Amino acid sequence: MDAAYDVIVVGYGPVGTMLALLLKEEGMRTLVVSKEREIERYPRAAHFDDEIIRVYQAVGLAHLSEEMENPPRYQYFDKDWTPFLARLFPGGISDQGYQHDFMFFQPDLERAMRDRLSDGEGAPVVALGETVARVWQTDELAWVEVRDESGATKAYSAKWLIGCDGAASTVRKSIGSTFDQLAPSHKWYIVDVKLTDLAADPGMDQWEYCNPDRIVTYIPLSGPYRRYEFDVKDGETDVDLAGAERTWELLSPWLKPGEAIVLRNDIYRFHSLLASRWREGRLLIAGDAAHLMAPKLGQGLCNGIRDAANLAWKIGRVVRGEAAPHLLDSYEAERKGPARQHIEISAYLVSQIISKASGEEQSGEPVVEQIVAPRQVIGDDDLRAHDALAGTLSRQPMLANGRRMDDSVGYRFALLAMPSLAGALSASDIRALSALGAVVLRAEDRSLADYLTDIDRGALLVRPDRYIAGSARTSIELSAILEEARHAYCLWVGAEWLQSAFQAETEVLLAE
Repeated sequence: MDAAYDVIVVGYGPVGTMLALLLKEEGMRTLVVSKEREIERYPRAAHFDDEIIRVYQAVGLAHLSEEMENPPRYQYFDKDWTPFLARLFPGGISDQGYQHDFMFFQPDLERAMRDRLSDGEGAPVVALGETVARVWQTDELAWVEVRDESGATKAYSAKWLIGCDGAASTVRKSIGSTFDQLAPSHKWYIVDVKLTDLAADPGMDQWEYCNPDRIVTYIPLSGPYRRYEFDVKDGETDVDLAGAERTWELLSPWLKPGEAIVLRNDIYRFHSLLASRWREGRLLIAGDAAHLMAPKLGQGLCNGIRDAANLAWKIGRVVRGEAAPHLLDSYEAERKGPARQHIEISAYLVSQIISKASGEEQSGEPVVEQIVAPRQVIGDDDLRAHDALAGTLSRQPMLANGRRMDDSVGYRFALLAMPSLAGALSASDIRALSALGAVVLRAEDRSLADYLTDIDRGALLVRPDRYIAGSARTSIELSAILEEARHAYCLWVGAEWLQSAFQAETEVLLAE
């Protein structure tokens, strides 16, 4: 039975949109289904790190980072407004080729993503105002039944269906996956404002006011947008907090009516949840459908974007017949552990703030420390037993011509190699690279050579999601990692490895 689409994406938030953007890069026939017609007017997520901006680079949207703010520090105060901790965000350009941290206004971000998605050839079909009523699958197809605003129903089919449909995900429920709670939940009253008097701006430092009477978090977004989070006491409800008079009373130490307008004020429960399964046959989940975490680490949406970057190229290879469907088993295996780690760290940070506000005394001079966010690592430790770099995030050097490394690659495999190793590729190596659809970057540019020298390697095989598939010092080791990658990511047909649909033979790019 023929599928109407290669992939159906349920959900049109930033994770679903990024997934659709990457699937567009993969040449997939994609349908996006969303019950909402309009972008939410208020922000939810607010922070990206440099790895995520690199994903945006892969879909031609890195320029959005120029409109975002780079936060300077995160301060902690006791009930008397005495600072006891200042955490400094890293400055300068990171090994990803961008600044380390970015604050943004989500409605503007989503609007730019949707504009990019609809631009040019290969744009997906987007079905707005259609609510998912049912999701199911057969051996050959995934199906979704939707109900439009008139009440009429219809069904769509695809080879694969991915639920990016949030915490109440219909797709997650359809595959029988349940949420495991990793830490207690906490209620917070969220107030998003837009400054109308810039002279009243509370500033760009983030802070926590650890007052036992009422913990307050302040988060400046980009432009004139600011966020306050107030912990909700036992028994308090929307009626107690959400009225205009009470909201401005809570905001009064920092803002007054006439200095800002309230965009959103709601009570939210910050959860620490991880889905038990992320795939069942032709159905998969990503983003909030797979994991929920407290926002104190600023990694909720970041993890959803990582899900999309990990999954889209694998879906593309399977749909094109370049890889077997079991490649998709690696998605949950690689992403679930890192998501769990960030859920647990986020929950710990919440517990620390609550502990500081519970009366724990501070003494001595304020502590000043540099924020060091460890990179996520995918895959198991056995993989790194013989290759310490496997499963780690690659760097992105800036080339002598002013371009970043990924601009010569796109959302594809890349072999970064010293000229001596690139020039000694065997016929078998070439076949493996061709099967992977890989670009070869000869390290003739000084920054590429310096990167390889610094990590004591002659070559790196980098996946489309920018994680390292393997590293080598010698031609023999390089042949071995290419053979391993061919077994891991390519489909064996009879006596031949299937060649990539992208190219008949390896493309060699000389970085000038």
